[in-house]
Amino acid sequence: MVIVSYQKCPTCSLKIKVPGNFMAPRGRCPRCGELVRNPNWRTATKRQEPLLIRCIWALGPNYDELSAFLTGGAFVLTILANASKILTFLKSSRPISPVSAIVIMVHPVTAIPLWAFIFGMIFSLYHVFSKRIKKPIEKIVMTFFTVTINVITGIVAGIYMLRQQSMNNKQWLYVFPIWAFMNSAIIWIKFSSCKNISDLIADENASLGEAVFGLVTLLTVFCLCHFVFGLEWPFTLSICVVYATCFSKGFGDVFLGKKASEQPAGANDK
Repeated sequence: MVIVSYQKCPTCSLKIKVPGNFMAPRGRCPRCGELVRNPNWRTATKRQEPLLIRCIWALGPNYDELSAFLTGGAFVLTILANASKILTFLKSSRPISPVSAIVIMVHPVTAIPLWAFIFGMIFSLYHVFSKRIKKPIEKIVMTFFTVTINVITGIVAGIYMLRQQSMNNKQWLYVFPIWAFMNSAIIWIKFSSCKNISDLIADENASLGEAVFGLVTLLTVFCLCHFVFGLEWPFTLSICVVYATCFSKGFGDVFLGKKASEQPAGANDK
């Protein structure tokens, strides 16, 4: 049984229902968007993990509603802009017959991760426009989608680099797929040290300003990589994913500004 408490929004006075399993220190009011303190959150209850684990949690990539949204956006942009090249790559790697495709979609061993990936992408793109609290299963598939994209970009970019000998003069591009793959290793360590996988995606909602700024920046990065520098799609995707998971939140805080009024209500209470 989930314990429910209530918190009043300091701006519009809406009485907000807060489930006991909502573990973020703050959340946004569904009516006005004001940041409201979570009465269930206590810093004293945080588990004391080993120093290495705490450093990984603090310095690792940012997995929240905004990073999941931008990762999904980067994936969709890459698919739309490079559909023919991606199909050629897949056919040259290992052609899949129609029968094999059907088996993949219905067999439990392959269907579960496939549909988890698809629904993870859908929820990642949807939740940035929704202020409701994410359900645990939604956060789990969003985490699975984000981690899978990091793994795919690292592996595929490495394979692509080995195949395209003409790109030997661009060895510096290795840093981005390696970075994406390292992000996956870090999130796996987080996963192994976490009691609940749904905790890996933060409960806090992204603001509309953060979403718009992040999307505009993502489009700029994508256009520079794809149209200006003419990078191949695995490297374009890996650069966009690195931005989405590591830099988007920091850039948004710097350029949008972090105002005192955006702090959670009661944050300075004694």
